[in-house]
Amino acid sequence: MAAPRRGIALTEALVAGAVLTVLVAVCAQMFATIGVERRAAEKRTLALQEAANVVEQISSLPWDEINETRLATIVMSPSAQETLVGGTVKINLEPVAGLPMAKHVRVEIGWPNGLPGTAAPVQLDYWAYASKGAAAP
Repeated sequence: MAAPRRGIALTEALVAGAVLTVLVAVCAQMFATIGVERRAAEKRTLALQEAANVVEQISSLPWDEINETRLATIVMSPSAQETLVGGTVKINLEPVAGLPMAKHVRVEIGWPNGLPGTAAPVQLDYWAYASKGAAAP
């Protein structure tokens, strides 16, 4: 009768080491990907907050001041410019068909993210209506 084995063979140790190395490499790749996705989500959230801030600025304007000239003066906040490097604010003003006392404002915040398949910009829409006593344009 043969004596029972008391240790592990060299091949078993090598196989276990190879499996462990593969698992560590997969985990490292996964954590790197999660970090990139988290930063992209944070930037998208900041861009959405910045778009909401721009809409709030526009909503505080009197009806007569909601025009292309005034909207062109609105820029991103300094904190958003730091995080969304190269970010842009585009504001489109469109009349609403059939409603002469209404304006449709679309705010778009875009930024280069340097990744393939770049993320779509964040957009918010705002409709402004004249008060009851305002004159038609």
